[in-house]
Amino acid sequence: MFKNFYEFWENPIAASYFERFLEDDFSRENAYFLHEAHKFRTTEFQNEEEKNDFAEKIYQRFVRPGAEEEINIDHGTRTRLRSIMEWKNSTETTIPIDSFVPAEEEVFTLLKFDPFVRFQQGHIFLEMMIHLRSVIYLRVGGRENV
Repeated sequence: MFKNFYEFWENPIAASYFERFLEDDFSRENAYFLHEAHKFRTTEFQNEEEKNDFAEKIYQRFVRPGAEEEINIDHGTRTRLRSIMEWKNSTETTIPIDSFVPAEEEVFTLLKFDPFVRFQQGHIFLEMMIHLRSVIYLRVGGRENV
């Protein structure tokens, strides 16, 4: 049904079931971070201040050591992001649009090789497969082509 984890993640139905699993797994912050970082990269901000404020909120919520929904990324990535935020604050310059990409890649890999494997072995995955099969069945006019 899905060729890879990225294709799975891009499917809104599949992603919603996986996020439900992550909620039960107490690791939902990873999915929330990926959504917010993606939004940061793809949003057309009104101005640089709005863009910087959004980046700061992502940093404070997910990256800052001790953050409420701190994500699991390596020390080097966290340090680079902290440096970007400090540089932005001291120079009043804009935050590069790709600042969170290394952290996104780490979180994506973490999800792919840890919780996703467990997700595929559980009841929420089976519920998702039934849902997706029914959606596909309806889209092809009631013919079973799955």
